[in-house]
Amino acid sequence: QVTWGTPTLVTINLALVFEFGARTRFFLLGTLSAVLPKPDLDLVRLQMNVAGGIDFDQQRAFLDAALYDSRLLNKFVITGEMRMRMSWGDRPFLALAVGGLHPAFTPPPGLEQMQRTAIVFADADDLKIRCEAYFALTSNTVQFGARVDLFARASKFSVIGQAGFDVLVQFNPFSFIASLYASLQLKCGSRNLFKLKFAGELSGPRPLHARGKATFE
Repeated sequence: QVTWGTPTLVTINLALVFEFGARTRFFLLGTLSAVLPKPDLDLVRLQMNVAGGIDFDQQRAFLDAALYDSRLLNKFVITGEMRMRMSWGDRPFLALAVGGLHPAFTPPPGLEQMQRTAIVFADADDLKIRCEAYFALTSNTVQFGARVDLFARASKFSVIGQAGFDVLVQFNPFSFIASLYASLQLKCGSRNLFKLKFAGELSGPRPLHARGKATFE
């Protein structure tokens, strides 16, 4: 067990396993808990399970982590995953993702279907607010994005909205794509009263393309 701070703010419990013989491997299993600013006033509580390993024969390494029982202000639930894959052999590769990857990027093995890093500010029948985000770094790209979803209902009227963005930057050859989207809808029962939707995209640099579309109902 490793702790940091007085009083303790971060606690790490680890199990280390070494394998020798036919294969040489190292494994790490554990939990990490961070309570801020102090244990009896946990405005931020982050707890995660961690599993990782290094295979020296295959020249590969991995690290997986998933949040559990994590909250902001002791009320708002925080969820998400982090994964890392690395190899240093004939074809060196590195991929680190917190909350997943860009929707247009083909995930490498082991990074498929990741859970976005998210916080739920409201989860009642009449009000739902959820925010999510991701950040990823690979050998040739950097990726990030965020999204917020809203649902509110009063009597027979309801409002549904969402907004977000996604960015993918490739280093060699250099290129980028950035998209932005948002929508807002007002309904009475199942009948649409008002709906506004926008989607835009910028890509380049050679050639540089910009396009957008807005619709109103």
